[in-house]
Amino acid sequence: MFFQLIFLLILYKFLTLNNMKLENSIFFDNFLRNVKKQKSFTITGLTTFSRLLLTKYIKKISNKKILFITSTEQNGLKYKSDLETLFDLKSEFLPYQNVSVYETISGNLYDYQRQLEILLNKPEIVIAPIKVFYEKFPDENFYKDNVLKLEIGESISQTELLKKLINLGYKRATMVSDIGEFSIRGDIADIYSLDENPIRIEFWGDEIVDIRYFNNETQKSIEKIKVTEIFPIYKFILPQNPPKEFNNELQEKFNEEGYFEGINAYQSYFNKNLVSVLDYFQDYVVIYDEFAEIIAKMEQITSNAEDLYQEFLKNNLLVSLKDLNHFTLEEFIQKTAAFQKIFLNNFLSDENNEVLDLDARNIQIFDADMDKFARFLLEKKDYQITIATDFKERVKEVLSEYNIFNIVYSD
Repeated sequence: MFFQLIFLLILYKFLTLNNMKLENSIFFDNFLRNVKKQKSFTITGLTTFSRLLLTKYIKKISNKKILFITSTEQNGLKYKSDLETLFDLKSEFLPYQNVSVYETISGNLYDYQRQLEILLNKPEIVIAPIKVFYEKFPDENFYKDNVLKLEIGESISQTELLKKLINLGYKRATMVSDIGEFSIRGDIADIYSLDENPIRIEFWGDEIVDIRYFNNETQKSIEKIKVTEIFPIYKFILPQNPPKEFNNELQEKFNEEGYFEGINAYQSYFNKNLVSVLDYFQDYVVIYDEFAEIIAKMEQITSNAEDLYQEFLKNNLLVSLKDLNHFTLEEFIQKTAAFQKIFLNNFLSDENNEVLDLDARNIQIFDADMDKFARFLLEKKDYQITIATDFKERVKEVLSEYNIFNIVYSD
C-alpha cells in the first residue's frame, strides 16, 4: 500500500501532527536511498503540496543546493511563494529575458541584473522556468576579469573612470535614471551599475572619499559602503576594431557608437566563452516539475528562436552569426546528463528511470466546521497531517477539547 499524504487546504499558517508515517513507508525508504546515492529517478502520484514537501526532503537529505525547473514562469513564482509560506524555505526565482536573443533591441537590464545576482551568488534553492535555459551567459571568469572594483581610499582620475565605464558599456547621462548610465559632475560620480540601486562616489582630487547607495528618484542616500564592484553591462567587451564580417553599416555604427543599439545580437563575435545557466549550478540537484511539459516548452522556444533567426537573415536584419545565440533542446539535455535529476511527473515520459509512486491526495475542505475537523483527525491518527489555517488559537482549543495533543506548532 502506498503512503497517502493528507493535506487540509485552509491557508496560510500551519501545524503538524507528529506521526512520521511518511518516513516509515516503503516509498520513503526507496526515496531516501535514491537521493543519498545521487541516483536519478521519477516520482508519480503527486499533488502540488507533495511536490513542495518532497523538495524540502531532497534538500535536507542530499545536503545539496536545488535547481527546480518549471515549464512556466507562473508555476515557478507560485512554488517560490508556497515554499516560503508552508515550509519557511527561501528560494530565488531566476527570470528570463522577454526579448528574443536575436532581436536587435536591448533586453531588460533589470532582469539581467537579477539573473547575474543569482548566477554569481548561487542561492540554496533556485527556481527557474525552462525559457532561461535557452539563453547564453558569459562564464564566471568573464565577470572576474572585467569587474571594476572601487573602494574608499584608492585613487582614480575621473578621466580614467570615464574611459573604464565606457569600455564596460555604460552611457553618460546628465542624471542617472536607469541601469547602464553614469554621470560625472564636479567631484561626484553617479553610476547605475547592475545593482538594485545606483551608487554615488565622492572624490577629493583623485581619491575616493565616500561611496553610498542612493535613490535615483529622491536622490536621498540609502546606505554607505566601503567598496563597490561594477560589472559590464553587456555579455562581452568590445575590441578596438569591428569584426571583418560586419557589413559597412555595422562597421560604421561600431566605429561611431561602440555599443550601438542591437549589438547584443552579435554576442558570438565578441565572446567565445558563452555558457549555460547549468554551468553555474553544477553541484546542484535538478528537480523537474513535469518533464514532458518542460521539454515540449523548450522545443517550442528553441524552434521559434531558430525561425526568427532565419527570418532576420532572409530579410537582411542580421548579419550571419558565428554561433547561435541560444542553446538547442539537444544541448540542454546533453548539459544535464551529469546532474542528479529527480523527475516529479504525474505524466510519465520516456525517461528510463526507477519510478516511485507516492499516491498523494488532496482531501476535503472543512471551512468552519471544527467539530467535523477534529473527528476527522481522530479517524486519521496514524497519518502525518499538515494543517494550514488562519485561526491557530481556535484550532488549539478544538484539538484540546478532543484530547488531541501530539502536535508541533509552527508560525
